[in-house]
Amino acid sequence: MSYSIGLITCGLNRAGAERVVVDLACRIQESGVEVVVIALRDGVLRAELEEKGVPTYIVLGRARDRY
Repeated sequence: MSYSIGLITCGLNRAGAERVVVDLACRIQESGVEVVVIALRDGVLRAELEEKGVPTYIVLGRARDRY
């Protein structure tokens, strides 16, 4: 049996929950389980997901820089 996991987050800027989602997605991917990240807004952490080969989908676009 194979598994697929989807992780959903509000955005991909540098914040606590977003950092956890990125770290978790990368570790899941490394373990051989298919994972995808869905974010409402784009941000700087997307580059890390792309570097690790984690499929990432942005629903609404770029977030305003608030951090």
